[in-house]
Amino acid sequence: NIDEAHTAKCETTASFLDLYKDGTYEPLTYKFGWSGSLKKYENYSEFLHNKSQLGALAMVYEAKDLIADGYAPQVKVRTIKVDYTPRAKEEWVDKYVRFREWNGGTGTNKGWYYKKRYAMERDCILKDEHGVTLITNIAASLNKNTLILYNDSKNGFGDRICEDLKAKGKSVYQISGSTNAKLREKYIEEFEASDGAYM
Repeated sequence: NIDEAHTAKCETTASFLDLYKDGTYEPLTYKFGWSGSLKKYENYSEFLHNKSQLGALAMVYEAKDLIADGYAPQVKVRTIKVDYTPRAKEEWVDKYVRFREWNGGTGTNKGWYYKKRYAMERDCILKDEHGVTLITNIAASLNKNTLILYNDSKNGFGDRICEDLKAKGKSVYQISGSTNAKLREKYIEEFEASDGAYM
């Protein structure tokens, strides 16, 4: 079973399974499917190819149903809009603000536009110390155990958040792909036993 297959391509699945077919790995006893938000409607041919590799789609379990059935907590999302306009003299901020105001123009592929805008916004956050300060100030104002998720490890974004929180005297545990299993378990146990810690 392949889990978290949100952006997996069919060739990835096929080449992985080939390692079981050519004897690189021992043959699979069972092969029953995947979970994740595969883009089955946007690229139906790829979805069908995935089905040919792993078997038919058995069911779709929407987030609202997981919450209703008690398998997932109800989550409230608060969006914070950051206005970079006052800092538009900085070249990378100016470039982003002009792109945002253009809003994709007419006849532009909106999917491309929003993907590019997201990449630029992410780049702004990773480059900007104000972004780290914003996150750590919000986190530091909370008085319960706080989980901070970020999607960048290689550029040290998470490291900067951790260092900032530690400088504020906070108890911080950092877990990434490079954290070994025993240390991960230790951090989680200590975090869960804490009050007002950060993970």
